[in-house]
Amino acid sequence: MSSPRFVFRHPQNDQDGPNDVPSANRVPNEVLIIIFTLVLLSEPRDATYRLHCRKSARVIVSTLFRLTHVCQRWREVITGLPHFWTRMDGISIPLKTSMSRSQTLPLSLFVRKWWKRYLKLMADEGHRVERLDLAITSVAGDIVSLFRFVPTVLECLTISYSNTPTPSRMRPNVSDVQLFNGPSANLKALAISTITDWFPSNQFPALTHLYLSFFHFVDRTTSRHLLLLLSGTPKLKYLHVDHLVGVDRDWRNPISLASLRSIVFQYGSPQAGASLLTHIQLSQSTLVRVDRFIQGEPFSIYLPRVTDSAIRLEVGAHFGVVRIVAEGRESGLWVQGEFSSLGGSITWLHQMLSNLPLHRLTHLRIFIPWGTREVLRILSQMESLAELEMNFYTMAQAHLVCVAMCSDEPCLCPILRSINFDICIDIEPDVHQIEPDDFHRMLADRARNGHPICRISVRLYAEWENVASEDFARRFPAWAHDDVLEVHLGDSSQQPHLFDTFWEVREAERYWDLEDAARAYSMLPWRLQR
Repeated sequence: MSSPRFVFRHPQNDQDGPNDVPSANRVPNEVLIIIFTLVLLSEPRDATYRLHCRKSARVIVSTLFRLTHVCQRWREVITGLPHFWTRMDGISIPLKTSMSRSQTLPLSLFVRKWWKRYLKLMADEGHRVERLDLAITSVAGDIVSLFRFVPTVLECLTISYSNTPTPSRMRPNVSDVQLFNGPSANLKALAISTITDWFPSNQFPALTHLYLSFFHFVDRTTSRHLLLLLSGTPKLKYLHVDHLVGVDRDWRNPISLASLRSIVFQYGSPQAGASLLTHIQLSQSTLVRVDRFIQGEPFSIYLPRVTDSAIRLEVGAHFGVVRIVAEGRESGLWVQGEFSSLGGSITWLHQMLSNLPLHRLTHLRIFIPWGTREVLRILSQMESLAELEMNFYTMAQAHLVCVAMCSDEPCLCPILRSINFDICIDIEPDVHQIEPDDFHRMLADRARNGHPICRISVRLYAEWENVASEDFARRFPAWAHDDVLEVHLGDSSQQPHLFDTFWEVREAERYWDLEDAARAYSMLPWRLQR
């Protein structure tokens, strides 16, 4: 929706003709309030809503100040509206001014650096605080003293540390801390980045959003604190955990999170994230993402029940980067990271694919540097496949797949209807190249055998410029015939990714803004994106 445009005449023009726009001072207060609200609500959230890189952030009030300095009447109207003055940091606007103008409304407070200055304010007015954001530049000091109030209306609490200690200066264990002087029955959102030497031990019965980032050297026993916290959050919907390094193997009590919509593990040990999943009872509509890990050797991973209903699969490997995305109608599993060796990544992909319901998948997108025989073995198990996307790094691979698709004993993917091929056309000497007849023969043979293909789309790209590849590409469009075979030249990177919107969980950032690296995006080469 575009921003509204308002035009005012100068207040000194006291005469308005029948077709003139009325002067600003003749607009009723009720209309001014609506205009001011639209203007201020259209402002994007400032840096104080981030969970990272906010040590120099401050509440942005420039638009509010400009409106108060237009004229005395506007100033009186705005200063008399308490809901415009509830977001405060004590820097952009003096605390006394904000407190006075906000009257008795719930407060939204951003605190950074000199947090001790706010101790008296929190003790006196903590019952009014609806949102509390803490950006602490050092872990020194007991910031828990800020929470010695009864959180009557507190809905959101975020804590971020800008500086973290060296391992030698850290406590060997993480201690439990009970926040607040009363029950936190209304808290819906909690974010702590980065956890070092303490962990909240409260019960949060209304919590729906939880973000936790652990310091790299936090003791592995911290996972027990996390499990205890999760067991007291029955309404949790969005969970994001960074740098988890281990999970308590002695934990025996299953944790029911029936409302959980999205769970994300990033940067830490993928085994730790997978182990944590074994302790959580998920619904059939949960999105599970284990992302951006770095691994030396292959590992086994627990596949949650969300993969049972998967109908779409994306699988890829490229120079050690691995990616498996299995999606159902509402649920999904996303596992993506990096191995130090290509062999480790290939072994891991084999293990993962052997545990997925390949026979039920209807859509497949694949790019793996395996031999063609292994790719065909995977396709032979996909009897329900209707749509196939493949990226071929050589034309020889594309030729062999086309030949295999012609066979009727047995027929690969018998109900396959749509094919998208991305083919690298860098000419290689002494290697069998794909021929125009490969596609024609596949279409004819499958139609004759009762397994017709309705559509084939081929994109050609070259990683290195050479005359042979250019000549080959120019001949390729002539292969298209009828309305079945489409041929496109050039790189395919400008096409939108097939699965992006499915993993765009906007509600997870309702209370805060994450950095781009915390969101779901593919680590595979851009040319693979559709």
